[in-house]
Order: sequence, then structure tokens, then C-alpha cells
Amino acid sequence: MLMLVVTIIIAALVSAFAGGLATTAEIRPTVVMEVSYSQSNGLIITNTGSSSTPTDFSVWIRPGEETGMTDYAYEIPLESSKIASAFSTGTSLYVSAATIKDALEEEYGQSRQPWMITCDLDDSRNAIGKSFYVELVDESGTFAKAKGVVQA
Repeated sequence: MLMLVVTIIIAALVSAFAGGLATTAEIRPTVVMEVSYSQSNGLIITNTGSSSTPTDFSVWIRPGEETGMTDYAYEIPLESSKIASAFSTGTSLYVSAATIKDALEEEYGQSRQPWMITCDLDDSRNAIGKSFYVELVDESGTFAKAKGVVQA
């Protein structure tokens, strides 16, 4: 009887370790955010709640579905020192229209206007009301995504 009990305990321990019970899973950050983009004022990303925010992440912009160009994305350059101290719950990051224009020019190699956040190649009036996505990305991938609408 004692051998049976020992065998069952050993089997339970082996099963627990094989099933991953003894390993610790990396907890991914969770950020809930709101985004707004004005052609005249630029992009505002507001952290409305987070479990934790990495100190080293990048901001990517992707056009909305109605553009048919959702495969395109470009990175918005931010200073990592500002991100670490500035993007806790209840705070916002601001990206000027000029910074977005520079990011577009670097990505696509030609002069672009900040309203092309939606990749609308016609003119700024066509971009108003169109959607876009802002994604926060760290070394493990995208950990936050929010949809915005272009305003005048």
C-alpha cells in the first residue's frame, strides 16, 4: 500500500512539472489607451489604465480598414526617457504633426503631409473622418492597440 501511495505522489509531481506548473509565465503589460489625431494639433495618446507599462517600447501607426492599406505601418520616433517617465495611467504622450510628417518621409522616402496618417494620397480633406490605429510594441510584440479618427 505504501508503494502505491509513493508511486501516485511521484506521478503527480512528474505530471505537475511536465505540465508547466513549476514554471513562471512572463506577465505581459496591459495598457488601455485612447488616441486622438488632429491635422492641426498632432497625435495625443492617453493611458486610461494599465497593469504595467514597459519602459522601452515604440509607437506604430497603421491606417484603418476603409483605406484598404492596413498592411502599411510606420514607427513614430519617441525618446525612450520620456516614455518611461511620462506614460503611466492618467497621462498622455503628444506627437506633433511635424514629427509624424518626418516619420512618413523617412519611411516612404518622399515628402508627406501629416494628414497622411491614414495613407490617403489625395488631400487632407479626404482624410477627415477616416480611422487609424496606434499600436504600442515592445520586444515581445504588440501589447496595446487603439483606434482613432482623423479630425481637422
